[in-house]
Amino acid sequence: MKDTIIEKILLRMLLLAANIIPVRYLRPLAAKILIHKSKTQQGYNRSCHRLVDLKVAREIFPQSLTPKWWTADPLVQVRRLGFMFSLDLRDNLQRCIYFTGTYEPETLNFIRSELRTGDTFIDVGAHIGLHSLVASRRLAEFGEGKVLAFEPTPDSAKRLQNNAKNNKLPVELHQLALGQENSKVPMFGDAQWGIHDAAVRSLSGNGPIVYYVDVVKFDDWNEKHSLNRIDMIKIDAEGAEYDIIKGMESSLLKYQPRLIIMELKDHVIQRTKKTQNDILELMSMLGYQSDNRIFGWNQVFKLMSKIYKPIQARQSSIIKD
Repeated sequence: MKDTIIEKILLRMLLLAANIIPVRYLRPLAAKILIHKSKTQQGYNRSCHRLVDLKVAREIFPQSLTPKWWTADPLVQVRRLGFMFSLDLRDNLQRCIYFTGTYEPETLNFIRSELRTGDTFIDVGAHIGLHSLVASRRLAEFGEGKVLAFEPTPDSAKRLQNNAKNNKLPVELHQLALGQENSKVPMFGDAQWGIHDAAVRSLSGNGPIVYYVDVVKFDDWNEKHSLNRIDMIKIDAEGAEYDIIKGMESSLLKYQPRLIIMELKDHVIQRTKKTQNDILELMSMLGYQSDNRIFGWNQVFKLMSKIYKPIQARQSSIIKD
């Protein structure tokens, strides 16, 4: 989806104007142009791409924005998707929300469409709370339900908390990472990105240490909190997905959530000495299979319908071990 002639002219004028006018005054117009281009999935993909992979973006779109458009005065308040967001534009995820008006629209639509009255939705790697807010608003429409968000880093957790408060939506925040065992470990940035790029931080990154975070095994956490039910889980943890699922085994077998949405990036998973096949085998053992719905990097796993007895048998085995 190439820029139209009018779009090229407007963007060119904005880039020239940015030489004499602070970009904070010009960003809203640039966002309007890209939001208009992002109304289709293809348009959204291209718009997000040009905001993230700058070298490629400039080859395709000569009128692409430069980093000063998000590094100058990067902290903003803006309404997107019907929510008021507090954003840091130095983070590529938050930058996409600002300039395209959305993020992972197919995944967000899936969450909205699949939630049911009274559901408990768990957001692992909740970042600034976009998926949590979408789920919380949907459950509020039903009049019943619960959203739990796990986000270990203090800056993202604080932004999530503020976003939930500003939108008057209940999100139960836990400033924790999930894994196979309880520990305190470093959270790394990614060498290709800046330390403010919160979306790519991980426990296995190759960049500098950004924070030390608390990791808990979900099964241990749940023994203290005793949830009544779990219906849907979203996991986006930059390669830690296998460890997170291992730490939830007993809870998954007990509650049998019907859907798990998980980001699976081979090049990120491999940093943890695991593979996507390892995760698929683990999910199969727990009674889940991919239902072939893939939204970008996100795969949907569905609880298989005829597994109640096998699940109970495996649960007994796990408890004995």
